[in-house]
Amino acid sequence: MTLIIVLASKDSVYVSCDFRLTDGSTGRTLQDNAHKLINAASPLHSTLIGVTGVAVLDSMPTGEWIARKVYENPTPPPLAAIIESLQDAQSALNKISDRKLRRHTFVVSSMIGNRPSIALVSNFERFVKGRIQRLDNALDELIVTTIRPRGPQIHITGASDAVSISEKSTLVSLIKRRSPEDEIQHAIAEVNVAASERSTTVSSGCTIGSIHSNGQGTIRPMVTEAQSGDFLPPDSLESLKAHGLQIVPAVNALGERAPLRLVGVTMARSITSPGQIRQQLKRDPKNAELWNNYGAQLAREGKFDEAISAYEKAIELSPNFVTPIANLAQQLWINKKNLEAAEARYSEAIAKTAPDVPSWISSSFAQFYDVALGDVPRALRLHEQAATDTSYPLAKARLGEFLARQLGENARGNLLIAEAETSAPLDPNVLILAGRSARNQTADLNVALNYAQRAAVLDPSNIEALRESADLLLLIGDARASIYYYRRLLKRDRNNAHIIGNFGLALLICRRPHLAIRNLSRAASLQPGNPNTLINLAAALWVNRQSNDAVAALNAGLKMGPAPEIELEAIAMLEIATQSDRQRQDRISELINSGVHAYGMTVRSMAQKKSTSARARIEKIANVIEGKVLPTW
Repeated sequence: MTLIIVLASKDSVYVSCDFRLTDGSTGRTLQDNAHKLINAASPLHSTLIGVTGVAVLDSMPTGEWIARKVYENPTPPPLAAIIESLQDAQSALNKISDRKLRRHTFVVSSMIGNRPSIALVSNFERFVKGRIQRLDNALDELIVTTIRPRGPQIHITGASDAVSISEKSTLVSLIKRRSPEDEIQHAIAEVNVAASERSTTVSSGCTIGSIHSNGQGTIRPMVTEAQSGDFLPPDSLESLKAHGLQIVPAVNALGERAPLRLVGVTMARSITSPGQIRQQLKRDPKNAELWNNYGAQLAREGKFDEAISAYEKAIELSPNFVTPIANLAQQLWINKKNLEAAEARYSEAIAKTAPDVPSWISSSFAQFYDVALGDVPRALRLHEQAATDTSYPLAKARLGEFLARQLGENARGNLLIAEAETSAPLDPNVLILAGRSARNQTADLNVALNYAQRAAVLDPSNIEALRESADLLLLIGDARASIYYYRRLLKRDRNNAHIIGNFGLALLICRRPHLAIRNLSRAASLQPGNPNTLINLAAALWVNRQSNDAVAALNAGLKMGPAPEIELEAIAMLEIATQSDRQRQDRISELINSGVHAYGMTVRSMAQKKSTSARARIEKIANVIEGKVLPTW
């Protein structure tokens, strides 16, 4: 038999399983090394599965059978799929003719979001009005019953009679008082030891797992001398195998192999929904870490003012907690354009952590000095300082991008980015920089797009990954696909002039000039000094037969003194929208001969609803500014 203790509240679940296997017919101890508590945690849920009953299923130990069910697919299964897979044990159980020996229960304790759940998957036990009820003999099917704890409670299966009423009360009082995790786990271990002295079917050692509504949890084997030799749970082995890893045992001077033993497991699952974090804050409103996490999630959803308020609350609660200080600095810079306040907050974060400044703060501050203030020497110093941290490959990638872009050190920069990608192949921000590096080296937009889209898959809320994917698709010529990404971006950042403007251009290319004009006009009002937006708006107005407004927009854009490639594009569009002008043609030739080129997509959009000859002329001019053909007027 087994002793499974489940201690729960609305915030936490603790589960313990002992290690003993006994002969169901004779009660004789078979072994004290059985693994009966399996970790089935995933990004979707925190789950611990305990088992009491039949020791072997389908010719393998039941713990191993559970672990294989959990890890047989490369994608972490949802909780419902795990429970359904446990019911597959019924075919093996039905081969046992004695219905008493067939009795079997899986106890599935989970945290879904921030709500606890306890399920019995059993052929003889079930929850009835919040309590476990038993049948003497097993049924022919494994039935699922579930409860959702809303207050302190304890449930025991297996050798439940071996635990006294006073011991149960003690454990419940501990979780009711929100005692520290370590104190509760040791108290459960002591109850397990006491139970082993009353029942020969329970070992004095046990494994105890805990899962909490904040996404954290631990597993601790409370081993004794009876648990000798290798002691690795099957779930740990299956997880390592799924990632292509294995543990190599140490060998002493005599060539003797040291045993492999699990010391403990620490789990962390990100609570990604602001709604879930709000529930946490109701329970713990003075938790600065929760307020910081709340701000981070709000920022990912584009709720920047609310994010700033959350960061400020975290700082109010814990003035020396530098994470929200640095996060607030970034928001003040990027979304509020308050550079003075941002610099003050960054400096505060640096001062409070000196001399051991976290590399992610140094790296973020370096970006601020580079992009916002144009202070290259300070940015270089901070980038190099952050990049010394080998545990933070993104800092190395950022340094590489900076060296290539600002100092022209392409070889060194590209090498640093490649090293960062090797160290962190699944970091979306590293992949974005690797894509830019590849684009600079090969001018292949498709390679860069592949990196950006991989980053967007890894982190669907990553604004840079979505923006990079959208912009590259637009440049490649797949405006329809770019619209998908721009719409996702606009759900997170409704007032970004760049995103709105490019969304408008994509709509124009997809022959939706009215919507294009609406979005490009809004982008121009949000960023009135951007000549590129005015030039794209001019193309939309031209297609919409508002030719005078189109010419006015082009001339207004040119008066802003745009970059040479934007000037080239605008002059080419004027050559289409007005009568040919020799002076204008000479300026186009001058720019092209000096090495200036422009993307021709906006020019090509002006061919909509035009005659065959007009479309041919527009295509020729687009090819000229792209450098595909020489200008011949």
